[in-house]
Amino acid sequence: MTPTRVVEPDGLGEKTRVLDAAKTGSAEIESLRELWAMQCNEALERAGQTARVDHRSYERQGAEVVPGVHLGPHSTAVERKAAHQAEQEGREYEPRTYRARANADAAEKNGIAKALRQIIESAEQAIAKVQQAAEDLMDWFADLADEVGRDAIEQKERAERERQKAAAERLAQERREAQERAEREARRKKETEERNLRPRPRRGR
Repeated sequence: MTPTRVVEPDGLGEKTRVLDAAKTGSAEIESLRELWAMQCNEALERAGQTARVDHRSYERQGAEVVPGVHLGPHSTAVERKAAHQAEQEGREYEPRTYRARANADAAEKNGIAKALRQIIESAEQAIAKVQQAAEDLMDWFADLADEVGRDAIEQKERAERERQKAAAERLAQERREAQERAEREARRKKETEERNLRPRPRRGR
């Protein structure tokens, strides 16, 4: 609360209509709020606190925060009584009034949004570190190429290609051998079945 009278050397003077006029009221209130925020921040800085006060709305600040609503004296009294009763009964306090429930819902949404922002920031930091590591690795490869020369790199690439070729040939040979074993086993089973199907000669009495 602030007086609406002009402050003069001898005390309060005539009432001012600056706050009442439509043309000057909003600008004057904005100026008072800005001055109050500045004084609060100066006091916080002197106290060594990192918190700061901003008189602007969340929308004007560009902050993704769900604003709360002013409870007022009646809702405040109801909520204080409900909180006191819940504490005496040993149960969790639950908001009673519409405004208090709206504030609780806004606080929950802001908590979720804050957690998501922290997750996104952590992910962005991790991605930045990975990108930096990749750039450092590419720089290292470039330096290595300059040091050992292109011939050494090509020699390593040829050796790698030969190693892969040899591995592919071994794999193909193993597949052929496995197929041959499977075919032999199939023929053996077939011959066994054919022998079992042949009629056996009868023995004389």
